Amino acid sequence: MTNDFLKSIGLSILLATVGCLSAVAQNDTIPFYDANGGIILQIEVNGKKYPMLFDCGATLSASKELWEELKLTRSSSQSFGDSQGNTIKSQLGMFPEFTLGHQHYSGMTALMLDIANVPGMNCYDIKGVVGPEVMRGRCWTLDFQRQRIIIRDSVGDISDNAFWVPMTPRFNGQPWFEMNFGHNEKILTCFDSGSNSAITLDRNLAKCVENAVKPKYKFIECGFTGTGGGGYGKADTIVLLNHANGVFIGDYELKEQNIRLRSKPINLIGTKVMRQFVTTLDYPRKRIIFQPIDHDKVKPSATQGITFGWKDGHIIVASISGKDAAHLPDIKQGVVVLKINDNLMPSPAKPSDLCTVFSTKYNEKKKLKIQYLDEHGSVKTYIYKRKSN
Repeated sequence: MTNDFLKSIGLSILLATVGCLSAVAQNDTIPFYDANGGIILQIEVNGKKYPMLFDCGATLSASKELWEELKLTRSSSQSFGDSQGNTIKSQLGMFPEFTLGHQHYSGMTALMLDIANVPGMNCYDIKGVVGPEVMRGRCWTLDFQRQRIIIRDSVGDISDNAFWVPMTPRFNGQPWFEMNFGHNEKILTCFDSGSNSAITLDRNLAKCVENAVKPKYKFIECGFTGTGGGGYGKADTIVLLNHANGVFIGDYELKEQNIRLRSKPINLIGTKVMRQFVTTLDYPRKRIIFQPIDHDKVKPSATQGITFGWKDGHIIVASISGKDAAHLPDIKQGVVVLKINDNLMPSPAKPSDLCTVFSTKYNEKKKLKIQYLDEHGSVKTYIYKRKSN
């Protein structure tokens, strides 16, 4: 599951969501819930609390249900293009004053979002999205190990093992910075707390990035359905570069990283990387501070799932993530898939076959019967049961 959400919103919408911070607490600590890599926190409106996804790559949004409950009035409608080339029309309305921790916000415009029909997001029990509009002018520290956000006016001295890189706030405050691939390829990337992936890049960068990082595995997926790295839609092809080295933030190397290259996404780094650090977004000094965590202390993401791909004329198991990786000892990354739910896989297969084979009918199934060839060439069957959408 991915949650790459509304990254390509038109500038007119972003300017409309500026609003203001009407009351400031000197220091504030806000707890959050780590839901499959998504940061879920609570805002309070008129004395009632609502769970929201914290996505510093998106913008303030309210679900249709919350929109109706709060009796928001449409101020305008806006059509904009997402990163998949789709045109989306959304209503805009003035969001009422709300509280996040001890911070009070008012005068912000929100999008109406049909969360139930957004793949990936509809797995979260949320009423909307809080974007980076709330962050500007202050320092926000994201601590996955303690599941908390600390808000301060200034950072002060940083620890000896921490490092920082320049940050470029864009649009409504989205934090962007430069990543290095093999030291030579520098790519401007969005720090995206709304994506539970590792690193997602524009597929047009595939060749130069692959040459720079020399991945151990390369897979191709087709017909991936998600929120499209910037809105609703489908990415026709995904290239997965798994176990890649030579990925740098400043001079710090991120080892054994998984990189996803998609058609028309915004380049982003997600929470699978963030949880390796205590990270501070320092808006007053326009920098991002990374404090590495000891590898054996990093809590794994709760994300779980099995992904299929194409390689050398076969449908294969491309990846097994999260808890499932430990619970599926008999089926490994790279094995050839023969049947799914008694449906024979094409042989030889083309990348485009994935668009046909893995349609919505499989995405909706809670149980998959997977017949595959193990590493010794023996035919095996595995029943995969998933716990969420």
